[in-house]
Amino acid sequence: MEKFVRKLCSKFIVPAALQGLEEPGDIAFGETANHLPGTKLNIGFTTRAKLNRLLDEVDITPQQVD
Repeated sequence: MEKFVRKLCSKFIVPAALQGLEEPGDIAFGETANHLPGTKLNIGFTTRAKLNRLLDEVDITPQQVD
């Protein structure tokens, strides 16, 4: 289960924040420095394609994506 949680966290948290921790509960989630920027989030192909389409159609702004 710990391995699954670490893999899930790696989609949203910078790798440096995950390294060297004994348990996933030790991650400082509240610190924004540990969050991946919006452009680096692994949100999946379909979601990324939808975001790009909405950006191209000017339905959303780049600030809304981040």
